[in-house]
Amino acid sequence: MRIPHECAIPWHRFHAVAAEPHARAWLDLVELRGRDPKTIDAYGRGLNEYLSWLNGRSPTAVDELDAYTFIRHLQTRGNLRQLQRAGRSRTPPFNRR
Repeated sequence: MRIPHECAIPWHRFHAVAAEPHARAWLDLVELRGRDPKTIDAYGRGLNEYLSWLNGRSPTAVDELDAYTFIRHLQTRGNLRQLQRAGRSRTPPFNRR
């Protein structure tokens, strides 16, 4: 499914997203809604990593265990651990008391 508009998304950077029709349509829609290019890039990178991690499985076929396993993957990769080591809370500011 493609949205007919002049798209500025650099699909060569998001191979997994470009290959998954629903993911591509979603990122197209984010751009079409006028989001900042840096936001589109961040969403594209995150979605691309997730789809690559799925290794060809359909994103509609994942279950709760898959979600927890992906979160664990992110933790072992370092991003979530770096926040914890830096002394920052992993709780978003709006949830802090």
